[in-house]
Amino acid sequence: MRPSITKKYDRKVRLLVTNVCSKNCSFCHNEGMPKDGKLHLPLYELKKILHDLKRYSSRIMLSGGDPLEYPYLAELISMLGGYEFDISVNTSLPPRCDFDEIDNVLEKIANIHVSIPNVLEIDDIESRILRLYKRHKMLQFVLNVPVTNYSNIKNNY
Repeated sequence: MRPSITKKYDRKVRLLVTNVCSKNCSFCHNEGMPKDGKLHLPLYELKKILHDLKRYSSRIMLSGGDPLEYPYLAELISMLGGYEFDISVNTSLPPRCDFDEIDNVLEKIANIHVSIPNVLEIDDIESRILRLYKRHKMLQFVLNVPVTNYSNIKNNY
């Protein structure tokens, strides 16, 4: 059963799990991470500090590049679930992401913050969000859409 984020938190942990992402969002959340090469958070390193992280906060946000492109996502979610973290994911819902493969992962996530690189991609992202919502009705979605050119919105909608 998916935990629900219903209480206020003073703090949350933002965990950058990878620098890999198929998008190039202007508001990327991987500050300070090199863009060259593929970097992934080693699970054995995280395991050493999970107890301390839990004492700091019960809420954790997976970010990076894109956590759905992190090769050890299922193992990470399972590890975090063992510590009863309320888990959120910041993602662009990459097109190559296979939702069938991550169904068991999504069951343990409270919400997904979907970053849309530009307003012209809303239709594509919307269809993927609807597919996810039909499978996981308790999953909460937050959309992050940059609006830098109002004329694009006005002309297209």
